Amino acid sequence: MHMIRGTTATLICTLPFEVNTLQYAYFTIMQDNRIIIDRQIECSSLSGDKIEVHLSQEDTLKLKEKHQAEIQLRAITADGEAVASNIITTYVERILKDGVI
Repeated sequence: MHMIRGTTATLICTLPFEVNTLQYAYFTIMQDNRIIIDRQIECSSLSGDKIEVHLSQEDTLKLKEKHQAEIQLRAITADGEAVASNIITTYVERILKDGVI
């Protein structure tokens, strides 16, 4: 898996249970031990077993090229239990024309 800076991206997290059993989730991307993107997602109105996270050009431009990025989803269930996904590591590809187009 890899991401390309300056692009719009949709990341899909498939869960082993229904999303609406969660109160909310946090989608986090970290580089060099620093949180770059941290989104809170309200889950009670969602259905199915997937959470989609849409990243804008501005979001992906915050990432450093030629660096690894770590991605994780953490959540609180309706019962108040904290759950977390495994951490996924991806490589961030560079672009030739920088900035939003």
